[in-house]
Amino acid sequence: MKKSILLLTTGILIAVITGVTVYQLQQYKVKPEAGPVVVENPYVVPEKPLIGAVRPDFEMQDVNGRQRHVNEWDGKILVINFWATWCGPCLTEIPAFIRLQDKYENQGLQFVGVALHTAEEIRDYISEAGMNYPALVGEEKAISVSRSFGNRFGVMPYTVFIDRGKRIYFIKSGPLKPEDTEAIIKSILFED
Repeated sequence: MKKSILLLTTGILIAVITGVTVYQLQQYKVKPEAGPVVVENPYVVPEKPLIGAVRPDFEMQDVNGRQRHVNEWDGKILVINFWATWCGPCLTEIPAFIRLQDKYENQGLQFVGVALHTAEEIRDYISEAGMNYPALVGEEKAISVSRSFGNRFGVMPYTVFIDRGKRIYFIKSGPLKPEDTEAIIKSILFED
């Protein structure tokens, strides 16, 4: 008797947990009318569609202590990359970003790195890598800005492509291959 009650209770408990889990997962699915959202994991969806939306405003210090506002790069194709020195895939991407910054700078491309560090922690790396684009710093601030661009779970690297009209064009959660990065840049260039 006790065994059958225990089995029945366990079965009911499993059914309830399964039902709640399925319900919660379905809440995160993107509805077709919500518009396109680029995400790696279908259950990690920004609170509202970001592709096509005007980019959020933010202001952070660069490695030299100068306050920089995102509107400084209005009218350019802006690629914002959230990174950290402890993130291997982040460091793998940066040499390609440096090359692409050189290649497309005259066509209005601007990379901006947002590091999850203090200036002192990345100054040597930036110098050694030959980073040719602004590096903004701020541990808490970097996390907050990253979230405003849809990175709710702090994925690194996290890269946002913004067109000349300040609209979010593409979001990549995780590492980018150099050829994919260049293809996205070219598609924005040719769209203008």
